[in-house]
Amino acid sequence: GVYRYGKDFIYIQAFKSNEADALLNKYKEDLRRDFRKDYNPFEEISINGHAATKFNDFRVENGENKPIYNIVWAKGDYMVQVGPSYDPMVAVTLASATGY
Repeated sequence: GVYRYGKDFIYIQAFKSNEADALLNKYKEDLRRDFRKDYNPFEEISINGHAATKFNDFRVENGENKPIYNIVWAKGDYMVQVGPSYDPMVAVTLASATGY
């Protein structure tokens, strides 16, 4: 689904996989390649009682780098991604609202 919050269009995507944890690890590995080796874009957090990862990226807007956030996690047969959002708390709140 897609949700609008202010100027953000925030997506909730669920990817079904027999190996959701492996899919999440591969996804994070692929994302990591886009950044300098001395920068860690990931922060481990908890959503609805399970581990999740907040991913921090940047977009250029009006000549300025602006941080943008996604939340990703694996549970059962799904990898779930919520984002992007310019406000990390909006991304976390929406991820928690999934109840998953």
